[in-house]
Amino acid sequence: MVNNRATVIVDTCEYPEEIDLRRAEEAKERAEEQLRQKQSIAEYHISKASLARAMARLKEGSG
Repeated sequence: MVNNRATVIVDTCEYPEEIDLRRAEEAKERAEEQLRQKQSIAEYHISKASLARAMARLKEGSG
């Protein structure tokens, strides 16, 4: 933090108006289905991250 400003470095960024809600809902459904399947610990964490990302996109895109 410098002069009460924070710099955020990210790999990707989307504006809410650019979010495709249908695609985000499909991604959420895929992630939920993956979580219902038997998978390794690493795959489980990837599925949880995918679900969190899809839910965040839905929240921001519909707000």
